[in-house]
Amino acid sequence: MVAKDEFGCIGSKSIHDLMDYYANVVGVDFIMFDHVTIAIMGSEDTEDANMEIQRTMTKMRELCERTKVHILCVAHL
Repeated sequence: MVAKDEFGCIGSKSIHDLMDYYANVVGVDFIMFDHVTIAIMGSEDTEDANMEIQRTMTKMRELCERTKVHILCVAHL
């Protein structure tokens, strides 16, 4: 078990890079991500934030398909 503790907005690129690292380098089978809304919502513009969440979720899906990692994602939308 590997744990990475972050607090607040870290941005979608950092999230994707971390998940890619854990899936490909560390070799984890499962990633628990809590919580996507807080991690992404750095913008006060709700429309931009929602689009960023959609892009991030799409990248997570692509990562799952490519690496066979499972992602448990908590989102309060």
